[in-house]
Amino acid sequence: MSRLNPLYILLLSAILALFSAYSASKKEKELEEIQSEYYVKEDLALRLKALKNAYSPKRKREILRLLHSAVLRRSGIKYEDKRDRLSISGKNVAIEAANMLVSKLLNGTYNLKRCSLVKAKEGVDLEMEVVWR
Repeated sequence: MSRLNPLYILLLSAILALFSAYSASKKEKELEEIQSEYYVKEDLALRLKALKNAYSPKRKREILRLLHSAVLRRSGIKYEDKRDRLSISGKNVAIEAANMLVSKLLNGTYNLKRCSLVKAKEGVDLEMEVVWR
């Protein structure tokens, strides 16, 4: 009884190998789940960052600075600044001024709720509404 049977040692080694393989596969599945959750959260963070940049007060200041420019003030563009929206309108606005305003708004990341451009006699009649929420 003082000697160990070599078969017992082999059996114990095989059981330990199976247990470690099972444990490793279980940890690998957990790692895959954590990685997939990470990628989902990373995608959500990127989307939230883009939305934060699009709807920040900085974007509203950019539009107001554009509307206060000399070209747009002379063209007769009026705006009404509300808490959650900015209404822009103008009758018989010069085409160059309307082109500048529309190109800035359409090329930026602004939420335009309404945009209406109608050709008038010498210029353009426009109505736009930029929404912040």
